[in-house]
Amino acid sequence: LRENIAEPVIAGVLLGKSERARELGLTLSIDTGSRLEMLPGHIRDEDIVTVLGNLIDNAFDACIARGHEISDKNVSVSISDFGQEIILEVEDQGIGLPSDLNQQQLVTLSVSTKKGEGRGVGLHLIDKIIKQYKGQLNMESELNTGTRITVYLPKIMHKGVV
Repeated sequence: LRENIAEPVIAGVLLGKSERARELGLTLSIDTGSRLEMLPGHIRDEDIVTVLGNLIDNAFDACIARGHEISDKNVSVSISDFGQEIILEVEDQGIGLPSDLNQQQLVTLSVSTKKGEGRGVGLHLIDKIIKQYKGQLNMESELNTGTRITVYLPKIMHKGVV
């Protein structure tokens, strides 16, 4: 992992999330082809940590919510910086996203598929970061099958990116 992920903070988060997965009875798999060189100057490593951390935590929650009905309690992460974009992908075999909420609704502050107060912040933060970098967010999900969320961040800074 440390050989393929040049940013130590991001590698550290992935290692920490791997340990958390074990504690929860899950597995966090990092795609063996994953690679991330040093980030371009305009992309902050803490933004990548926020995106990956929230996506992985959501995937853990989705697998736990599905419970004993799944045998493959694996969350997989793929990171790529080949080409003109940094691509972050998190996939789970969890409960899936509700079909009655579209992507725009899911990234709205305080909208959550989970019960309890203080929910509905993670995807909103991710969406905000992606918009800041003029990137894209893609969500694919099937109820009781799983979800794949992919984030695309351009390596080249565009006007209006802070």
